[in-house]
Amino acid sequence: MCSGDAMALVSEPMSGGRLRRWRSRLAAHGPSGGWATARRLPAGASFVAGIVALLGALGLSSVVVEPSGAVLPIDPSSLNAVDAVASAVALLALSVGLARGKKLAWYLAIATFGSAMVLQLVVEGHAIAGSLAGICLAVLIGDRLRYRARTDGRLVWPVAIALGLGAALVVAEAVVVGLVTGQAQATLDMLTGWLSFDDPTGLAGTGGAVAIGLLDVATRILLAFAVLAILRAVAERRSDPVQRALALEVGRRHATGALVPFQFGEGTEPFLGPDGNGLVVYGRAGRVTVMLGDPIGPVASAQAAFEAFVERCVQNDEVPTVYQASAAHRPQLIAAGLRPFKVGQEATLNLATFSLAGSARANLRHTVSRARRGGVEVRWFPHGLPADELERCGQALVEVDRAWQAGAGPQLGFTIGRFSLDDLATVALAVAMGPSDEPLAFATFRPTDATGGWVLDLVRRLPGSVPGSLESCIVEAALGLQAAHQTSLSLGLAPLSGLDAHSPDRTERMLALTVRLIRRWYDVEGLAFFKRKFDPDWEPRYGAVQRPWHVPGFASALLRLHLAGPGGSLLVAGRAAVDAAFSSVRR
Repeated sequence: MCSGDAMALVSEPMSGGRLRRWRSRLAAHGPSGGWATARRLPAGASFVAGIVALLGALGLSSVVVEPSGAVLPIDPSSLNAVDAVASAVALLALSVGLARGKKLAWYLAIATFGSAMVLQLVVEGHAIAGSLAGICLAVLIGDRLRYRARTDGRLVWPVAIALGLGAALVVAEAVVVGLVTGQAQATLDMLTGWLSFDDPTGLAGTGGAVAIGLLDVATRILLAFAVLAILRAVAERRSDPVQRALALEVGRRHATGALVPFQFGEGTEPFLGPDGNGLVVYGRAGRVTVMLGDPIGPVASAQAAFEAFVERCVQNDEVPTVYQASAAHRPQLIAAGLRPFKVGQEATLNLATFSLAGSARANLRHTVSRARRGGVEVRWFPHGLPADELERCGQALVEVDRAWQAGAGPQLGFTIGRFSLDDLATVALAVAMGPSDEPLAFATFRPTDATGGWVLDLVRRLPGSVPGSLESCIVEAALGLQAAHQTSLSLGLAPLSGLDAHSPDRTERMLALTVRLIRRWYDVEGLAFFKRKFDPDWEPRYGAVQRPWHVPGFASALLRLHLAGPGGSLLVAGRAAVDAAFSSVRR
């Protein structure tokens, strides 16, 4: 299959040239100075009007609601309680849709603020409110390039039907109003009032005919339904076998680093760039997509894939984030409009120079010697456990894993392998055997690339067993890999380690404070101290988000991906986190 076929199968239809033109046009309308504030005005006005409507529904009209009609561009102040609740829901949802850059929300906002301008200036005579509505309308038109997030295609027709039916009911309401009052009611005025969340009939607030009230409530509910449906993100698409095969081929040629075994494991999704030679691997939790590590491929192709991935996320109404990016990729994150921040440090051993000699590894040397005096013998299996060994001690290894998890918490995934007895027949591992020839600890290792890189994956130790058993497993594996002329062994990320509480980066300072708050449940320093015994080289790793307020969603997505897996529910992840917290308290 040629590269053109690969492009058609796995990349978005927007080509590199079109993407660059989009970015240049967006840059021309980018946030700077007063424009950055003005572009928030439509969403802010919708939000404030929604709050006013909600206060009106609660009966707090005397202080806030009554004067709002002369000031707000959208006037929900004259609605009855039921209408006000429905309007509040619609206005708040419209505010969220605009903040998320939803294209359909933009179209509806154009109709809403256009109607509000006509109503306030022509019908009500409110110069301030009409001018503000006009400003919001102008901002929406000037900022139109930002609104490109799509809605789930399955809901586009229901939205159109709801708006069409609502408009039809407004026309019917105008006819009924004319019959009840004996005065002809302009249909255009009614439609304008409906879209701008006003009651131009003057009957809703004074208890008009039952038929009018029912029609009015129905039109508000249909409008609220339409706006809520607009918020639905594009449904997640799973890659097919052809996509994964193409991604694996790119990975085989270009992927390096400690995350490689997990980038191409279960639960991740590939995204190939425009030329088919650049690759992004990600997991998705709700609307948050988490790119794992750096983009893969030749530099230009990898960066093009990353930019196309971010653009696709924006169009699909997803929140693009990055986890464990390297320092080398940090400038590209910034260039793509993301905000990088430190999330920890990765510890790596240079196997060419690794030994237990010297003062830097004195603590490790003494730990290993003490384990040996305790009767620990480590066996290294570079090609997995042979069948006879698996049969002899497999169940005991399962018990070690079960005992470890009882104290350490639930199994993790995404950037960590999950324990499986079947995997032990193929994955490299070191097993620490006790004086009675029973397993006390084990560690598994996975190759990362063709240049001789490896990464430590699972570590398990029987609680209360001989101290130093686990460290001895890692040392034996490092020496075994060294003898096989392998080049490096990553000990993995020490999450939230090495953060500067006085960093100029606000997010890093916040995470450093979080470390102190969660110390009771998660021993950040203990994990870093364990890895520090091996005197590794430390390399910073970064997370990245588009906006500072995306950080909590990014953290929640990571918990969900690690605890419940991609597609797993937030409830499952939360239950696992709570169980781990109570387990820590019991210990």
